[in-house]
Amino acid sequence: MSRHGARPSVITLPYLQSTHAASGGHGGATPQDSAVGGAMGDWFTTSLNALQWMPHGYCLQWQSGLVATLVVADGVTAASYFSIPFTLWFFARKRPDVSHRWLLVLFGLFVMACGTTHVFDVINVWRASYVADAGARVLTALLSLTTAIVLWRSMPMALKAPSARQLEASNQKLRESYQYARSLIEASLDPLVTIGADGRILDVNEATEQATGCGRERLIGSDFSDYFTEPQRARAGYQEAYANGRVIDFPLAIRHASGAVTPVLYNASVYRDEAGRVAGVFAAARDISGLQRAEERLELANRELEAFSYSVAHDLRAPLRGIDGWSLALMEDYREQLDATAQGYIDLVRAETQRMGGLIDDLLLLSRVTRQELRYESLDLSELARTVADRLLQAQPSRQIECTIQVGVLAEGDARLLEIALTNLLENAFKFTRPRPVARIAFGCEETRQAGALRRVYFVRDNGVGFDMAHADKLGDPFHRLHKASEFPGTGIGLATVQRIVRRHRGRLWAEAVPDRGATLYFTLGAEA
Repeated sequence: MSRHGARPSVITLPYLQSTHAASGGHGGATPQDSAVGGAMGDWFTTSLNALQWMPHGYCLQWQSGLVATLVVADGVTAASYFSIPFTLWFFARKRPDVSHRWLLVLFGLFVMACGTTHVFDVINVWRASYVADAGARVLTALLSLTTAIVLWRSMPMALKAPSARQLEASNQKLRESYQYARSLIEASLDPLVTIGADGRILDVNEATEQATGCGRERLIGSDFSDYFTEPQRARAGYQEAYANGRVIDFPLAIRHASGAVTPVLYNASVYRDEAGRVAGVFAAARDISGLQRAEERLELANRELEAFSYSVAHDLRAPLRGIDGWSLALMEDYREQLDATAQGYIDLVRAETQRMGGLIDDLLLLSRVTRQELRYESLDLSELARTVADRLLQAQPSRQIECTIQVGVLAEGDARLLEIALTNLLENAFKFTRPRPVARIAFGCEETRQAGALRRVYFVRDNGVGFDMAHADKLGDPFHRLHKASEFPGTGIGLATVQRIVRRHRGRLWAEAVPDRGATLYFTLGAEA
């Protein structure tokens, strides 16, 4: 009896006994041993019979302390192994962004197979399931070998992965970039927002909080259009930005939580992710309430100026008509009683009153072109210039004038104002070429390319008296004349009118001239300037 009183300390193995008996104790083979389908044929059946094998408990002499230690150790190891695949599954579920997920699956299977071998170690203490144990170990070996090969093949990729220090440095740069971008956004006095594809706000700055009266927590995630007096129009604005890439000066009105309304102009453009896909819209609002108040004051001032201009024009015209009329009556009734000097004086008075009338007309025209609403349309400037030139040629049939109009000169602008501008430019060309036996006047367009953009420059050129370029900076100033009135009559308002018209078309007016060798007046229109 063993010291446990249950099992002998030295045992005789039944399996070994049966094998010994079958051999006859002499090592010779019997006919049954050599027959096909004998002991080797029954190997599979015999191997599954756990009673043919000795459990590990016998090897441990059933010492309870040693058995318990090994069983507990193998059990804890197996349980730990089995928990690892579930941990990996939980990690993969929580982190769907992790790449090479198949590695996690392979590693989980390998670990679970390793745990199974420890389960069989526990079972084999009492029941000799060695064949099943061997199968589990073969599977474990295959999975181990596969895992080892895969890991070695993945080693170059793993070595390329950034280290913890590199990741920390990269994260630090990202944090610094974020803080820098955040500082720029918060430094803006204009409300700034980023909007997702669904129209919900992704980020805002403090100016947006102040404009809406809502905190950042409430704004982020809410619908962008909810904070405007016209939600549908606001929604159409960011949808247009998504469709076309950007929106410029889109008028909206922000409603504050208190009910106050702020008119704004929104400018928005899309931003993209690393793959080039549109990730959202970045929008900035410019408060134009101050601009609207200034425009209202300007409109009021313009109306008052218009009323004043017409009032002055009417009040001035009446005495001028009286002076001219009474001067004419004096000449008609008392011509014979007046000597030549007196008649000359009266002619000068009439001429000056008529010049004053022309000056009033020009001032009214200048006032109108400054206030007149622009109506843009596609224009053939060649036809406009030809109409003006024909009119001027008919008024001066005795002069020899060669007028060249380039065909096909097109532009975008207000037809009425541009006709006034061409009239003034061509009238000047006709006037300042009067001393020439043959006047040469030309209108056309030159195209140049600057910074990759096409630039159209229109011109009126003449071979007249020209002027000193030292005075070119005064070009377009009202009442400023480059020649004496006694040489070339005029009010000095014509080029000022042209200047106003060109500026209203977002263009520029300038000149090139040489005294007694002619002049060229250039102008541009709109975005082409």
